[in-house]
Formats: sequence, C-alpha cells, structure tokens
Amino acid sequence: MNLLNGLRLHCAFMGKGCSTIWRLDAYLTHRSACEFNPDIPRPCAGDCGAKLGRSEGESHNCIGWLKKQSRKEDWEGDSRVLMSNKTKVKELDSIIRRLQQKLESSKSRVTELESIIQALQREGLKMEPRTPSRNDVHTELKFEELKLPYPLRGHSAVYDGQDSIYIIGTDQGKVLRFSLGTGLVEEYGDFVTITNGGAALSTDGEILYFGGQDGSRRQNRNVYSSSVATKYYRIVCQTE
Repeated sequence: MNLLNGLRLHCAFMGKGCSTIWRLDAYLTHRSACEFNPDIPRPCAGDCGAKLGRSEGESHNCIGWLKKQSRKEDWEGDSRVLMSNKTKVKELDSIIRRLQQKLESSKSRVTELESIIQALQREGLKMEPRTPSRNDVHTELKFEELKLPYPLRGHSAVYDGQDSIYIIGTDQGKVLRFSLGTGLVEEYGDFVTITNGGAALSTDGEILYFGGQDGSRRQNRNVYSSSVATKYYRIVCQTE
C-alpha cells in the first residue's frame, strides 16, 4: 500500500488545463477541489453572486440570473407574508368566535340589566337615610329621580358583576357608567359613534364592542376595546 501511495499521477483534469502531478494519497483530495473540475461551482466572474460550473459559464447571463433570483426572493417573501397573514386571520377568527360566544351567553343578562335601567328611569330610585355611625365619613344621599343625561338609541350595556353597568355604543359617542350603589349616571369616557352593536366584558376588565353601524349606516368591521381603567378605547382587530 505504501508503494501505491508513492505513485505520482497527473490530475484527471489535465485536458482542461490542470498541469499538476500528485501522489496517490493526495490525488483524490486534489481532484475534488481542483479549479478545473467542471462539477465544482465557482463564483461568477461578473460578481453577480451566482455560483457556476465551468459548463454553465459560457451560457450564463448575469442580468437574467439576477432577474430570476429577484422573482424567487419576491415569491418567497410573498409566501412568508401570506403564511403570516393566514396565521393572523386564524387568530382573529378565534377571537371573533369567543366574542360571539360571550355575546350569546350574555344576551339574557344584558336584557335584564337594560330592564333594570328602564325601570329606574320610569320610577326613580329612592334611598332612605340611615343613622350614621361614629366611623361613617360619607354623606347619605336621597334620590328622588334618576335620569340619563340625554336620550339613548341603539346602545348596549354590560355589567361588571359588582357595582357598575356600562352603557356603550350610543349616538353621542360616550361611555356612560351607572352605579347600582349610588344611583348616579356619569359620562365615563369617549367612544366612537357606532350604534346597534354588541358588547361584552373581557376577563381582564375591558369592554369589547363589535358590529353595528356608524352614522352613515356603514357596517362596522372593527372590534373595539374600551378600557374601564384608563377610559381610552382602541381597535383590537377587524372582522371579515
């Protein structure tokens, strides 16, 4: 074997221009890396970024290759954007389904709360004063009549499960808060002028509003979130 390794061989690509002679033990290593090996891709001499075998060099066109590469990158980029958009659409569809489920489950409760508000508007709310205790630091109030600040049309209401009923989606562009404890109605925050939509209270205490129409009777496709804590609203997603 040592005698064979001592043999000296011309490069297999001598006919293509390689004049080197190698020992057998180095021959195969050189052959796989020889610059005259037509199977090894080489950087294009035009510096376009392509890697070409010698057989491709004569027919290669830098401009044509760059155009093809650009189309390929555009397609790959569009594919990534499309997949990203599909993922977002699935997430939004999931959000919409959950909102619709919440809306369905809360319809009876909303109807009940609206009935309470209407009853309070018709009859008024009376609270008899009590004898204040030594530690009482609040003044007891007696309400003879309860009134909303203006007529409401196409509104929705959500109850926070404690003291407050929030009225949203009015033609006045306001969020109203009705306190069950005090009987007071106050403007709690600003909102878009969209009516006849649906509303639900999220687990993190934000009022979600969707559907309905604006003043020009255009269908609303946005899902809004109105924060009870900050009194600001924002768009969280859009429906299809």
